[in-house]
Amino acid sequence: MTLEKDGPADTRARQAPTRGEPSRAPAAARRLLVVFNPTAGWGQHQRLRAVLKELSKLGCVVRLRETSGPGDAESLARQASGKAAEFDAVVAAGGDGTVNEMVNGLGMSGKPLGLIPLGTANVLAREIGQDLEPRAVARTLAFGPLLEASVGEANDRKFLLMAGVGFDARAVADVNIDVKRQLGKGAYILAGLKNLLRGGFARYAVRIDGVEHEAYSVIIANARSYGGAYVIAPDARLERPVFEVCLFQIPGRMAVIRYALALKFGWLPRARGFRIVPGREVDVTFDEAQPPADEPIQGDGDVLTRMPLSARIVPNALRLIVPEDYPAARG
Repeated sequence: MTLEKDGPADTRARQAPTRGEPSRAPAAARRLLVVFNPTAGWGQHQRLRAVLKELSKLGCVVRLRETSGPGDAESLARQASGKAAEFDAVVAAGGDGTVNEMVNGLGMSGKPLGLIPLGTANVLAREIGQDLEPRAVARTLAFGPLLEASVGEANDRKFLLMAGVGFDARAVADVNIDVKRQLGKGAYILAGLKNLLRGGFARYAVRIDGVEHEAYSVIIANARSYGGAYVIAPDARLERPVFEVCLFQIPGRMAVIRYALALKFGWLPRARGFRIVPGREVDVTFDEAQPPADEPIQGDGDVLTRMPLSARIVPNALRLIVPEDYPAARG
């Protein structure tokens, strides 16, 4: 499907943000390549059509491409990153996994990335304070300012929001795609319960900027939100050139349950056995003689790579389209 409408292209020169603030909005509506993941969530087609209708009203030239399987969004973003004369920005119409693929496809090209939130958790939408109402989404995509965001690299794969090893990574790896389409977030809960019953909590040696730590789960946060509505790292910001590394230092089923309840009710940062350590380089290895085989690493809610983990932050690696009131979204 291709939606095209004659209109002026945004020819403004790139303006870098000052002191972590987004750059100014463009003078004319952007030309957009929208990459749509049809498996992102229930009712996504109707919401997408509503946003496309609003974009048309604003004078945007839109080309829509639909993915047919894993890797398609990354490939389409990579192709678009070299077409400066054709598109002003690419847009992920899907969930955080679709965003992750497109971040990897764009690399360091400088091509701006926008978002139509259609996924299960939509952590990025919450992080940037994106109103989900179609008119607000379209307004952001057409005229929203650009934020110079930091991006994480985990074993040479990029992530925007978080990367994790341990309990949450195993749960992500066990999510059934068909169940996810039907239950949404419930699929992650079921996978988490399965892993809780399975047990077998590995101990990790975690090196953060050269300093050794120990943990039974690790989440490297590049953003404050986790799982949608929950705050895991209050000081994390997309524009900051530093991770907030979350260490879960007590093992066992009851500890996992306590951590989950603490996250739900907003007091995880004060929970016993939980630490947040800022850092720019993070290495995670197994701290035991017989480590588990083929241990997953999750990034932005999907399996990204496998253990061991070597992560670093790359400042100003992504130009992200954000709402005009983005600073107010930091809370």
